[in-house]
Amino acid sequence: MADLLCRALEALLRFIECYKYNTRARDQLQNAIALARQCAEARPKSVAAVFMTLDKLLKNWGDKHLVLEIADLCIGAARCAPRTRREVEGEAQALICGRSWVFQRIGRLTEALIEAEKSLQLGKDIGWERDTVYCKKCMGRLYRMMAEQEHDGGGGAMARDAFR
Repeated sequence: MADLLCRALEALLRFIECYKYNTRARDQLQNAIALARQCAEARPKSVAAVFMTLDKLLKNWGDKHLVLEIADLCIGAARCAPRTRREVEGEAQALICGRSWVFQRIGRLTEALIEAEKSLQLGKDIGWERDTVYCKKCMGRLYRMMAEQEHDGGGGAMARDAFR
């Protein structure tokens, strides 16, 4: 049964990737999440890179708790699966675009920076230049936000950045 569910998940992720700029993909988000949850324990390799496909759809959905939950699900799966480049990329993206992204938006900037540094190291370990550049950009923004927060006494920067 797990094989069938994982094949369904993989097919659904291909569909979502194909139609990612269309409501067809968005309409399948909940199905992909349900399948990922079912496959995570039995077949972590099938779930390790799910966040890479669902990233933008999850964020557009507007539920930070769900973004964090799916990032954590994928990170856990990536760490349990046999490690190939794809699993490391999945973990790295879930760290920077999932955990770090949510922590930044809820004002936990130090934790966001820690997750960004973890992603940066994973990307460096496999020579994934795209991740390295993206992490450095995000970390620069975090350092700027931390400096603004310190200068403003805590509130001003977060209120301005909440709408960016």
